[in-house]
Amino acid sequence: MILIVIYSITIYANTLTNGFLYDDRYTIIDNNLIKDFTGLYRLFRMDYFALSGEMSYRPVVTFTYFLDYALYGLKPWGYHLTNLICHAMNVEVLYVFLVLISNQAGVKSFISSSCSQNKFISFGNISFLVSLLFVAHPALTETVNAISYREDLLVFLFYIASLILYIFFTANNRNAKLFYPLSCFTYVLALFSKETALTLPLIVYCYEWFNVNRKRGYLYRFFINWYNIGYIFIALFYLYLRFFSFYNPREGKIQAIQAWTANERILTAPILLLNHLKIAMFPISLSADYAWSPTGFIFSGSLLFSLIIAVLLLLGALIIKRSERKVSFGILFLLITLVPTLNIVAIANPFAERYLYLPIVGVAIILAVVIQYIAETSTYRARCILLIFLFFILGIYSVLIVKRNMVWIDDYSLWSDTVRKMPKSYRAHYNLGVSYGEKGKLEDAIQEYKTTLTLKLEYIDAYINLGDALIRLGRFNEAIMPFEVARMLTGDPAVRNNLGNIYFKQDRFDQAIQYYQEALKLKSDYPEARAGLGAAYASKGKLEDAITEFRTALELNPELAEAHYNLGIVYLEKGLTDEARTELEITLKLKPNHLEAYQTLKSIH
Repeated sequence: MILIVIYSITIYANTLTNGFLYDDRYTIIDNNLIKDFTGLYRLFRMDYFALSGEMSYRPVVTFTYFLDYALYGLKPWGYHLTNLICHAMNVEVLYVFLVLISNQAGVKSFISSSCSQNKFISFGNISFLVSLLFVAHPALTETVNAISYREDLLVFLFYIASLILYIFFTANNRNAKLFYPLSCFTYVLALFSKETALTLPLIVYCYEWFNVNRKRGYLYRFFINWYNIGYIFIALFYLYLRFFSFYNPREGKIQAIQAWTANERILTAPILLLNHLKIAMFPISLSADYAWSPTGFIFSGSLLFSLIIAVLLLLGALIIKRSERKVSFGILFLLITLVPTLNIVAIANPFAERYLYLPIVGVAIILAVVIQYIAETSTYRARCILLIFLFFILGIYSVLIVKRNMVWIDDYSLWSDTVRKMPKSYRAHYNLGVSYGEKGKLEDAIQEYKTTLTLKLEYIDAYINLGDALIRLGRFNEAIMPFEVARMLTGDPAVRNNLGNIYFKQDRFDQAIQYYQEALKLKSDYPEARAGLGAAYASKGKLEDAITEFRTALELNPELAEAHYNLGIVYLEKGLTDEARTELEITLKLKPNHLEAYQTLKSIH
């Protein structure tokens, strides 16, 4: 177990030099909730979503960000260190879980079987090798590298821990009373880390199915398993909280963004399943995003082939249930834990490598059985060859992981790699455009946004960012079109405010006033729109209206330096010198390099 931790740290050590990227801006950098422990109570309020940046209710994940911020502030290495520690802990619990599953003699011989030093085929040795292959699986690098995907690390930890505690509880003839409430508690933590934990009661039923004593009345005892019913009640309570007490209204927009019909989602699910299996078996050419088009035709070749594979896996698990119970359990574990990620119920991203983090435990179980069978039925030489082959794969995987970690160093590196591998991914082009914009490469950003819109015409954020980039280049006429399209697609007041700003800079004040007023109809407490409207009124000579708008804007946000400056200029025009001087002095306090405010104030003195 010590070796597992050392190996985990070694191959993921270079993640500590990586920065924040992708969704980290919303969940960490701009997340004021995590920056003060007095806000912990907000984890249990409906404004959790607005403050945390999370799409779903995951308070356990957000709580870990509280701890990270308290320890490291906004130093990204600390957050990456937490992810690395979680991954190492996950391999430890996987190791224990595999020993328990592999050991037919039961939990009581756990210590002796896992610590055997004489036989290569001991449960501990085989579980150790498989655990090393798990920690080094290249498809899991996304989960470890992306801070905002920590939910997959945490749900794994608590999910497998809950199963381990349940196995210990049942193996001790239910005399170890403390194990069951601990198992329930860790299950609750898993659910509030990520929704995929809902599958645990099914996994418990599968475990019981393979281990139940088939005496008289065993079917009754199998289905009326009061301990598993306890997990079911916890799951039902969670569903009530998730979809009633803590439902995020933004989730309703997922389907509109994705634009897949229910029929397309159902027909595409087997194809997604097959591709997850392919990545689990052959983790090459990995990408941060994948370009997927839904399948609407039931007789398509890819769908039929995927269905055949899925059906064969399911039938195989049922057929070999008696002879190879562990393999059957591994197959069902893989399939059941993958189902929530197959987009049958619409999710924001229909396919991602991180979705394999928990299901790959099923592959680990199968692999442990296969290695054990080969080791028990082969010669000493064959076992040596097997061991050399496994360590060869381990070495290849380790090199791939170290290289893949370097891709995640920043947004530019990540999304340029993704665009190269997935040129039809609109998300990759959009995010690369954002990265170019942050670097000041506005022409490159504009090109990426335009490419995004050729791939997904209704992508609102691409229109908005395209307009912003054109404004920064002073190309106001070109910026009008993307903002006008965004205005038709969304009720976002910021889009109207930006249009107002464009027309204001072109001295088209009537149109500017129209769009500022549109923005304020959507959001009356919008300080930037109030300030813009005030500037437009001032330009048209409506000084009293301008003063009213400027004052309202500054009541909403006293930090608006430009509003203070413009209000000072209006006061000067009205002959209110003292009031003008006060506003200009405030402007310079907020923005010391404001040349116009300095020159105007100097002329007053």
